[in-house]
Amino acid sequence: MNKSILLGLVAVALVAVGFAFFGSNSGSESDPEMTGVIFTRGEGQILVVVGLDDVDIPYDEMLELGKRAAYLEVTGKTVMEKEGKKIAFTDLQEGDAVRVWVTGHLAESYPEQGEAKRIVVID
Repeated sequence: MNKSILLGLVAVALVAVGFAFFGSNSGSESDPEMTGVIFTRGEGQILVVVGLDDVDIPYDEMLELGKRAAYLEVTGKTVMEKEGKKIAFTDLQEGDAVRVWVTGHLAESYPEQGEAKRIVVID
C-alpha cells in the first residue's frame, strides 16, 4: 500500500477517534451537560442540582432526594455568562438557574465531579 494512502487513513482514523472521545461536550454550541440550580458555591467550585426547587434545605436532605448533582470546578478557562454578558465567579449565586457545559466527562460519583467549560445563568 502506498505510504501516502496509509498516512491519510491514519489521519482520518485519529480525527474520528477524537470526535468519538470528546463528543458533544467539546463545543459550547452543543447541548449543555446539565441544567439545574446552584445549590452551593465554594472555593472555585459550584454544586449544581437538577430538578431542585428549594436550595434552603440541608445538604443531607438534598442528597436523600437522589436528584442528579455535580460538583463543578470553575477555572480561569471557564466561560461564565448572564444575559449574553460575561460575568465573574463571584456573580454566581446559590439558587441561580444555570446551564452547564463540561470539559471532558463527569466522574461517576454522587455527586458527580468535573470541570465546567461554560456556565450560563438563565432566568
